Amino acid sequence: MLDTYKFIENYKRISIIGMEKNVGKTTLLNKLIADIGKTKKLGLTSIGRDGEDIDVVTNTDKPRIYVREGSIIATGRDCLSKCDITKEILYVTNFTTPMGSIVLVRALSDGYVDIAGPSYNKQVKIVVELMEKFGSEISIVDGALGRKSTAISDVSEATILSTGAALSLDMTKVVDETKKTEQVIKKIDVTEGILKDFNDYEIKGYEIHQGITNISSPIICKDNVFATYIHGIFDNSKFTNDLLNMIRRKKSMSEQKEALSFNEFKEREYDKLAKLLRENLDIEEIYKILG
Repeated sequence: MLDTYKFIENYKRISIIGMEKNVGKTTLLNKLIADIGKTKKLGLTSIGRDGEDIDVVTNTDKPRIYVREGSIIATGRDCLSKCDITKEILYVTNFTTPMGSIVLVRALSDGYVDIAGPSYNKQVKIVVELMEKFGSEISIVDGALGRKSTAISDVSEATILSTGAALSLDMTKVVDETKKTEQVIKKIDVTEGILKDFNDYEIKGYEIHQGITNISSPIICKDNVFATYIHGIFDNSKFTNDLLNMIRRKKSMSEQKEALSFNEFKEREYDKLAKLLRENLDIEEIYKILG
């Protein structure tokens, strides 16, 4: 059977995202954990919830998450009673979730865990840093359905995209839809137009086209117009700020030295939305209805 560890051994922070429910994301996670084995100390958390034996949304059976002794787990307080590992509590955060505050524990035995991590990238990043502080050598963030932000942000260094027949029985559609969600890191290769000074800039994003890419540069440029098929290009803070400052100079405006982070802006907006929901919804009651 394929050894997945050889694909991730050079990364410290990895995220997993799924194209659809039931595409095997948790099965893949268990395979990664098994292949990592005792080679490196594992840190594990999640955006959303995972590890329960029954999916609270679809009411279908799910594989549970099995970890080895020594692993560091960040999960909601109420999930701890559903973990059958012997555990040592390392740290209690002030990050609240519907499953209680996020608690970091060390597994003192092998066993199954139920994970409900933070909902926001900013909090996930802090949790990963805490896991590393307590000895994690390779950290995995198990992403929720549709949450691709862990891949494009600075939360992780590498992303595994899980896809399969649950997305569609039409394999051509599976390939096409997966292609549209492929994360890419490419360098700008232009010699003319407004972006000629941006040659060799590295940008990260997602390809959003169907078919096969036949051009090496993610951007084409002529005069004052440029086009790209990369989604999320303006999430690249350096590129965006340098581009805006170039335009400011052309308009005889003063440059902005402080970097604008669109990811941080989005996180602040998510926080506002979460605060509004918590103040006006009984989240605990909603979870009781689902589960």
